[in-house]
Amino acid sequence: MTRRAFTQAAALFIAAATANPATWAQTSDPSAAPPAQSADPPIQEITVMGVREKMIHDFVNTYVAPVNSLIGGIARWRMGVCPATTGLVDPWNNRVTDRIKAVAARVGAPVDTNVPCKTNIQVIFTSKPQALMDEVRRKAQWLLGSHYRAQAKELATVRQPIQAWYATATANRDGRLTMDDIGDIGGDCTFTVSGDFNGIPGPGGIGAAGGAPFEITASSCNQVNGSRISDGFSSEFNVVTVIVDTTKLGKISTRTLADYVAMVALAQTKSFGTCLALPSIANLINPDCDATKKAERLTENDLAYLTVLYQMKIDAKAGLAQINLAAWMKRSLDHSE
Repeated sequence: MTRRAFTQAAALFIAAATANPATWAQTSDPSAAPPAQSADPPIQEITVMGVREKMIHDFVNTYVAPVNSLIGGIARWRMGVCPATTGLVDPWNNRVTDRIKAVAARVGAPVDTNVPCKTNIQVIFTSKPQALMDEVRRKAQWLLGSHYRAQAKELATVRQPIQAWYATATANRDGRLTMDDIGDIGGDCTFTVSGDFNGIPGPGGIGAAGGAPFEITASSCNQVNGSRISDGFSSEFNVVTVIVDTTKLGKISTRTLADYVAMVALAQTKSFGTCLALPSIANLINPDCDATKKAERLTENDLAYLTVLYQMKIDAKAGLAQINLAAWMKRSLDHSE
C-alpha cells in the first residue's frame, strides 16, 4: 500500500469511528455511497439570521421616538382611540377614520366604541399645513408635544408631506393621567381649528367642498411633576395630530394614505424623512428610500411592530424597551413564517 493510499484509508477510518452507530452501519458497506456533506448551509443560515436580526433592531431604533418627559418612555394608547378626519370629500373622511380604527383593533390597541366619542386622533388634510401649525404654536403649543418654549418654532415646522405631532401624558400607578409639559408651556386645553385650514381642494381628486371649524381637546391638561423613576409609571398618548399636505400627495390612493396615517397615529416615530431598514409603509413618501423598502399597504413588519407594541409590558426606560421590542418583533415575524 502506498503512503498516499494509507493516509486516505486512515482518514476514512477516523471519519467512520467518529460517526454515530447508524452512520457506521451505513458506511461499513464498501459499495454504499458516502453520506452527503452539509457543513456550509448552517453557517450561511446563521449569517442570514444575524443580518435579519440587525435589520429588525435598526427598524425599531430608527422608528421609535421616546417621549420627552420625566420618565422618557415609549408612548402608546391606553385610552380608546377615537380618530376623526377632515379635509377630504365624503365618504373619504370616514374611510380614513374607519381604517385607523380597524388597524388599531387588529394590533390590540384600545378603540373607543362610544358614538360619538371624544376625538384624540385628529387627521387634517390641508393645503396650508405650515399656516395651521403656526396657529397651533401660537395658541396651543401642547399639541406639539412636551418641549421647552425655545423649541416651539422648530417643532412646529412642517417638513414632510405627512407629519404627526404627539401630545403625551404620564400614567401613575393608579392610572391617573397627567400631561407631559417639561417646559411649563401651558396654552388652551381646547384648540379650535378654523375652517380656513381644512376643506381645501387637493390634487388627485382629494379635497373637500368646504370645511367647518372643529376642536381638539386634551384628555388631561395638568403638568406632570415627579422624579425620573419608571416603576409603575408609563407614557401614554393624549392627543395625536396628523397633518397631510394635499399639495404634495401626487397620485397616492386614499387607502394608502389611511394605512400611513394609521401607522404614525398608533406609534410615535422620529423617522419622518429617514428610511427604515425593512420594507414599511413609513418609507412610502421618502425619496431617499429604495423602491424595495417602500410599500403601499401596512407590511408584515409594520403589523408585527404595532402588535408587539400593544401586547408587551412596557414599564422601562426607552433604551431597554427598544431592545425588548426588537426581540419580540423578531419572534413574531419568525412565528408568522
